[in-house]
Amino acid sequence: MKLSYLITAGFLKGYRTEVLGFLLFFEGFVLWIFGGSFIEQYPSIISGLALMTLKAAINDIKQDYKPSLIDMLKNRLEDFVERKYGFKKGNS
Repeated sequence: MKLSYLITAGFLKGYRTEVLGFLLFFEGFVLWIFGGSFIEQYPSIISGLALMTLKAAINDIKQDYKPSLIDMLKNRLEDFVERKYGFKKGNS
């Protein structure tokens, strides 16, 4: 197994946002319980909860995905370069 795979949490593919949100929430909660002020930990707790719920919103968006203007322009530019210069993206 590659070290970069472990460092970037490749084994958590699809769950990284939820794990990051949980860790952020858990850290803020534990620091608050063990003597920190709630006001200092509030941003961490709320951010963690937001990241955990954001994953659900991202999954819902992917089901009804429509290409954005940037994606369409990028595809048109790639097609133009392929026709004009004869090489595709990824070829050196």
